[in-house]
Amino acid sequence: MLQELHLQHHHIHKSNPNENGVIERSFRTDEDEFFCFLPRRQKRAHTMEELNNQYQQFLHFYNYDRYHLSLKLKGKMSKPIHVALAKS
Repeated sequence: MLQELHLQHHHIHKSNPNENGVIERSFRTDEDEFFCFLPRRQKRAHTMEELNNQYQQFLHFYNYDRYHLSLKLKGKMSKPIHVALAKS
């Protein structure tokens, strides 16, 4: 497929934010905010499918509902907090 699209594939070094900082930061956020809380969850996943469903829910929360200080209290895909609170 890469050849058909005339793309060249290359590997990056593991844990090297200089080469792929966005992905490394995403991995860190997943570790800090999702995986570290797995043992404390009320509803523990018993299968990979359940774990994947929980992770997909986390990603949706993180991207649409969680407010981010670096984005001036906006969700990555949502409205500013003061607009959201005004509608509540």
